[in-house]
Amino acid sequence: MAVNVVAVLTVRGGMEERAEGLVTGLAAPTHAEEGCLLYAVQRGVDEGPRRLGFIEQWDSVQLLEAHLASQHVQEFGAQADECFSSIEIHRFEGIPAGEPAKGTLKPGG
Repeated sequence: MAVNVVAVLTVRGGMEERAEGLVTGLAAPTHAEEGCLLYAVQRGVDEGPRRLGFIEQWDSVQLLEAHLASQHVQEFGAQADECFSSIEIHRFEGIPAGEPAKGTLKPGG
């Protein structure tokens, strides 16, 4: 079963450009990983560049775990404290509801 990840990152003042670069820099290597169905970077509507996030979807928990152990995620983690005052990462599994095309991230997700 697919696993979904929602992350919310609060950017330290003055680090907005670097923080966005770190998060967007994960996109290409993450998209190339086995099991990555979605990695979409988000910027806060109300908070602007001080709030970043991403939504991910993975084929399985095992493939998500492999992603978390990857070199590019480890390098991100080594720089995260400097750029972010808080990072919240939550894992979810989908609960189909309503219209299937609108009620899930991906069919079966």
